[in-house]
Amino acid sequence: MKNLSEINDAIDASTYNHATLYVHEGTKHDYELQIGWGGFRHIVEGTPTAIKNIKQDAAVNASAAIYDINGKLQIAPINSLSHGIYIINRKKVVK
Repeated sequence: MKNLSEINDAIDASTYNHATLYVHEGTKHDYELQIGWGGFRHIVEGTPTAIKNIKQDAAVNASAAIYDINGKLQIAPINSLSHGIYIINRKKVVK
C-alpha cells in the first residue's frame, strides 16, 4: 500500500470532488477517517465483482510476457510464480 504522502500528491481536488472511491463492504467509515482517502466526496461500499470469466489455461506459451493483476511484468516463468491471477497473451489466467 502507498504511504499517505504519495496518495495526497497523486490526487487533486477535482478527483476528490468528482471520482468515486469503491471500497470493500464494511470499510467505508474507516476510509472516511483516513487522511487522503477521507477526502473523497463519494465513497461506495461493495463486493468486488469486476473480474469475470477467468479461465485456467494449461497451455501457456513459455516465451509469452506475463503480467500480474497490477500490470507489473513478471520475469519468472509461470510455474515458479505464486498462485494468483496473471495476464498472459492478453488473457486472464489463474495459476
